[in-house]
Amino acid sequence: MDIYISLFLNITFIMFPLCLCLICISNSQKLDEKTNTIYLDLALITMCYLISNLVDRGSFFGLYLLNVPLVLAYKNKRTITSIIISIILIVYYDKIFDINICYFIIEYTVYFFVNYIFQNKNIKSIGSIASIASIKSIILSVLILYSQIQYKTKWFLLFSSVIFVCLTVLTIYLFKKTEENLIFKRKFLELEHEKEIRNSLFQITHEIKNPITVCKGYLDMFDVNNIEHSKKYIPKIKNEINRVLILLEDFLSIKKLKIDKDIMDINMLVEDISENFKDIFMGKRIKGIFDIDQNEVFVNGDYNRLSQVLINVVKNSIESLDKDIKTIKISTNANKNYAKIIIEDNGKGMNEDELRKICKPFFSTKSSGTGLGLYLSNEIIKEHNGSMMYESKENIGTKLTICLPIKKDIKIS
Repeated sequence: MDIYISLFLNITFIMFPLCLCLICISNSQKLDEKTNTIYLDLALITMCYLISNLVDRGSFFGLYLLNVPLVLAYKNKRTITSIIISIILIVYYDKIFDINICYFIIEYTVYFFVNYIFQNKNIKSIGSIASIASIKSIILSVLILYSQIQYKTKWFLLFSSVIFVCLTVLTIYLFKKTEENLIFKRKFLELEHEKEIRNSLFQITHEIKNPITVCKGYLDMFDVNNIEHSKKYIPKIKNEINRVLILLEDFLSIKKLKIDKDIMDINMLVEDISENFKDIFMGKRIKGIFDIDQNEVFVNGDYNRLSQVLINVVKNSIESLDKDIKTIKISTNANKNYAKIIIEDNGKGMNEDELRKICKPFFSTKSSGTGLGLYLSNEIIKEHNGSMMYESKENIGTKLTICLPIKKDIKIS
């Protein structure tokens, strides 16, 4: 194999899996340590596999660069992965150098020595890593010098060692920078979370303060000497207290959101909810249009939580109706991947600003609303890996489409 092609392929087979791993770790949404270590292990094993293939085809550089994933595994304290890579190296070196038990002892001595340095001394400097890589390259160079392997000159061995050390330092440096970025990202998300908590506490304090202030105003006007006159304030005080209780109940529901999923027919759920609302529609002179798909469409969902979402949404539609002819349409349909629940009304609708904020906590288009109902509904749908999409125009009406992933290959006995 040509020396330049060999060098290019070896560096590519080191950097490509590594860069792919670092991109996956950097773009990880959950910042899960376990997932990140899986990415790293896959990258290291892939490096070994690719470079070992080059060694089989006569690549001299591969003899050195096979050690790069080993040093990376040492540095990241991947003990099991380090042992696996060491075994791969021993197998290849035994086949190439026809080594005896002495090399095995040297190899594992170096492994435990390096592992001890990283885990117990917690050395992270580039200089220390370069020193460890140099030790590995010296051992390998000695093996090559006393073997039957054909090499150009001793300077070529030195060049290969330098390439190995430099590439090792570069990969460790990239890992270090990625770790720093992840730490920054975690801190940023923690600050954002703290900010959300502070805003939530401020909002709920504000929302509770308003009805309490109203209650205090009514109580200040309460005249014990004129009970008949004061009686009219009692229902108003009761309404404000109920508003506080609903607000606290909604807030606690968000903090203790629990989803118990099971296989269920989404069309049956919508049929049940529609039946419950038919009498209400009739009492409020609302024209109810129901277009429920009669086919069975199964999803993995929480029946009670999804019922809660639909009841909340339909109630909001009822409260938005302000025309002489009031209409609410509830329909379902499905494609190969998603079941859709569509709720349409001809109410007062929303403007673009309201549409953007509709699922934000504590935002409400109603004067008496807590602003947590739709936020909670949206969180429930998210927990089902679904989505809520609103379309609305002022004085025309609102359309909500709820999408839920279909559970396929369900067999009904």
